[in-house]
Order: sequence, then structure tokens, then C-alpha cells
Amino acid sequence: MAEVLWRWSNSRPPRAWLFVPADRATDRLEKAVGSGADAVIVDLEDGVAPSDRGAARRALGPAIASADRSVPIFVRINALDEADAALDIEAVAGLPIAGVVVPKCEDPDVVERLRGAWPGARAEPPAVVALLETPAGILASAAIARSDPTLVAIAFGAEDLAQRTGMRRTPEGLEILVARSLVVLAAAAAGIWSLDTPSLELVDLAAVERDARQAAVLGFSGKLVVHPRQIGPVRSAFRPAPQDLDLAREIVAASDARGRRSDGAATAGGRMVDRPIVEAARRLLAGDVPDTEDEQR
Repeated sequence: MAEVLWRWSNSRPPRAWLFVPADRATDRLEKAVGSGADAVIVDLEDGVAPSDRGAARRALGPAIASADRSVPIFVRINALDEADAALDIEAVAGLPIAGVVVPKCEDPDVVERLRGAWPGARAEPPAVVALLETPAGILASAAIARSDPTLVAIAFGAEDLAQRTGMRRTPEGLEILVARSLVVLAAAAAGIWSLDTPSLELVDLAAVERDARQAAVLGFSGKLVVHPRQIGPVRSAFRPAPQDLDLAREIVAASDARGRRSDGAATAGGRMVDRPIVEAARRLLAGDVPDTEDEQR
């Protein structure tokens, strides 16, 4: 079963989750771990051509065994309905990984099916991230998020969803707002992490940061990234702005000054603030870390 530290309610969630193609793990995994990413996902699915997956599976064990695991390493297997999934599970079972990412999840039994396919009578799959990227998966997000304590996060995949629905992807992302919000709400209700779809922009890093800031505003815990150069903009987007921290401190100070005199609302920054706003400010400040930590990553 997943360790308690993977619960977003008990720890600072990993913000930037970097994909690394499994067929390049021998060359790239060590660099990915040292890139500043908060988590690394070695990809056996879309990132590897079907003809190369056999070689990628064989190289996976040595690459992960030799990698620095100070950053959690996950492996994305193929969808459980696909023939490659059984081969992927056999390859990753027993490896010192933090978890498995399962794509195209549509039913709440995803973890139970993974557990049933896991080799060994007493073996348990590690932490699981369910990737929701189909209409059925998005609509079942609440049930999937609550399905099993081994499930630590649900992640949103916009490109597959767009392909299946016919929606047209835009830089503004209005077309995926409902799906994004459903994923955030489902994860928050279940007390697990929510991960936003990756930006495919590799040149305009300001656009990457805008997209990530939108995810942070919606309440996502973190974001998938497809290239190391996206890590900085994503982590920056999830970092509270100085003015937000100043307002949070003012709100908490106003609440503390009011003390036990009343349970009613106080005022701060020209706004009425009541208990939910105070608690949100305390949570924001609890996640406040010095900029030097981010600069060292």
C-alpha cells in the first residue's frame, strides 16, 4: 500500500512530473532525476514505438536500479485492456519505483485489476496514478478517485480527450475547463492529488507558465511536463506570488487579533474574511518555502 507521505493532505505535492521515454531511460533517466522535476515518469506507452517496447522493458530495470531515487520514479504502463500491459507489469514488478501510472482509466476497478495482474501471491502494486483521458474516464473521475487507498493521484490527459470528442484545442483552454474542474473536484473529495495535462509548447515558455498558472488557480496539485525546459515555468506557476503571501499573512494576523472575541468575520485587505478564507490563507502559508530552495533545484 502507498505510504502516507504520498497523500497530498499530509505532504507538499510534487508540482512538475517529467515524462521520460522508456527506450531512452538508459541515457536520460539520471539527467531527468537531476533536472529539478519533482517526480519522473518513465513512459512505456505513447512515448515508445510498439516495436521498441521489448527493448525498453529490458533496459528499464538496470536504468532504474542505477538512478538516484531521491526523486520519486513512476512508470507509465500501457492501458490494462492492451496486450502490452501484462508485459509491462511483469517488467516493473519488483523494481524500486514509487508507483505506476495507468492510462485511459474509465472504471473504478482500475487498481483492483492492476492488483490482480501483479505477479506474486502476496505482491502489491506500489502507488498508482490513474490517467483520465476519455469521456468515460472524466465522467467517472469521482468514483475512480475514491476507489482504492493505493491510488494517490488522478491525472488529466487533454489530447486524447480532444481526439475522442472532436473538441478543438486552443491556447486559452476554455474547451477543457469542465474536464479539468471535474478532475480537481474528484481528487479533492477523495483526498488525493490531481495532475493537469501537459502543455505541448516547447518554445514559448511564457505560454507554458500561463497554462500551468491556470491549472494552479483551478486547484490542481501539480502538472505533467514533457520536456525539462518546462519544469521551471511550471514550478514557478505553482509558487504563490509575493502579494498573495502578503495578503495571506494579513488575513491570518487579522484573524488572530480577533482571537476568541467572536466566531464572526474579520476584515483584511479591504475584504471581509471568514473562517474558510482564514483556513485557506493558513494552508497557503504552510506551503510557503524560501525561494532559495526552488533556486537550488
